[in-house]
Amino acid sequence: MSTVAINNISVSPLEALWTLFKSQPKSVRKAFTKKLMQEEVDAETMHNQMVVKQSLKQAFKELADAEQSGIELPNARNLFK
Repeated sequence: MSTVAINNISVSPLEALWTLFKSQPKSVRKAFTKKLMQEEVDAETMHNQMVVKQSLKQAFKELADAEQSGIELPNARNLFK
């Protein structure tokens, strides 16, 4: 582990974190970077799942509303012909 000399008394948390990161061995930095990238993928996956969930909720709500009011919905099979 390397020692870092700081001339500036006021250090932002971001600068402190970056200095800590840069002082780690390459294998640790590489593992951290890999984990960080996976977190990004996981967050995007979670977002996409929530979008699909909301879309399905809306579709089932519209279907239930249509059934209650007696409105006939268009056949989805005809939409893609």
